[in-house]
Amino acid sequence: MGQNGGVTLIVLLVVAALAWASLVIGGPLLPDAITGPLYAASALICHQRPERSLFLNGAQLPVCARCTAIYVGVALGALRAGARAGGPASLPVDALTGSLRRARVALLIAAVPTILSVAGEWVGVLPSSNVLRAVAGVPLGVALGVVVVRVLAASRRGPAPMA
Repeated sequence: MGQNGGVTLIVLLVVAALAWASLVIGGPLLPDAITGPLYAASALICHQRPERSLFLNGAQLPVCARCTAIYVGVALGALRAGARAGGPASLPVDALTGSLRRARVALLIAAVPTILSVAGEWVGVLPSSNVLRAVAGVPLGVALGVVVVRVLAASRRGPAPMA
């Protein structure tokens, strides 16, 4: 992929992530013509259980607290990584995605809070809390956003080392 094509793809990814996070957070404030399709599409990817969801202005967000946090985290991670990815092609790929193995390890580590919160709820050792679900989801979202953008940035510079 050419350098300009890679930058364009990264910008599109960052804009899409920011747009989706904005729709998720602002869903209850949007006109019915938008909220109907938004909530229907969100039902395909999230259980939308009211007791596990955040509310804005008295209305439930289109996805649960954990999903909301993951999507906001993806947008933040993509925005941060996208801002760094536009630099000169000579920049080395950062340590997070210097190799496929490191990217996998970073994602696994970032998923630990979510895994622990889900497991803790299932076995009854953690309270069911939307705040806890959201806080646990943010690291996974941020890592996903960073890894995807950095992998795209690395691909425009040539293949990343496979370690």
